[in-house]
Amino acid sequence: MTPSPATAPGSSHVLTLIGDNIVPGIIVTVVGGLILTAILSKRFRSWLWRVVKWPFTIRLTTTERLRAREEKGWHRRQGELDAERAVSIAQPRWSIRKVRSVERPNVFAILNAAEDAVARNVEVLADSEEFVFYDSARFEDLSAGRGTGFDGMVQPGGRLLGVTFRVVWTDGNGDRRQQDVFMSREPARVGGF
Repeated sequence: MTPSPATAPGSSHVLTLIGDNIVPGIIVTVVGGLILTAILSKRFRSWLWRVVKWPFTIRLTTTERLRAREEKGWHRRQGELDAERAVSIAQPRWSIRKVRSVERPNVFAILNAAEDAVARNVEVLADSEEFVFYDSARFEDLSAGRGTGFDGMVQPGGRLLGVTFRVVWTDGNGDRRQQDVFMSREPARVGGF
């Protein structure tokens, strides 16, 4: 029987014991150094901090809270828009009157008396008991002191009390606006209406 080299007299059994213990120690030391370097590096610390604080950033939000937050934001923005629009836009000053004409006795004129007001897609409406339109009272642009005419006839209710016209238009901001314009009754003629 031949002795094994590790147990044979004069063999380097000591080197094997040292090699078996040193290599794992070196590996542990290198890995520990890498971990310590990573822990001390700013990038790793910021990542670790995000992972640690993440569970504390979760908020439970109900649909009621979400709806309330959306409404609050909507109302805040709507207030800002209303403030911007109130300052930046001039409103038309409408007037409607009957045109005295022998050739066309049923012509009425609408005028935007404001010099700097924008009024597009203008439509004139009235109660059928006060006024009947003969043609369409829709106009493309009555901005800045412009006026035009439309045909119609004052009805008995309008002759007695006057006519309330509703003027609907699009302003310079693109918003649809409306205003009631009153035309007083015609003076009484000899022989009644």
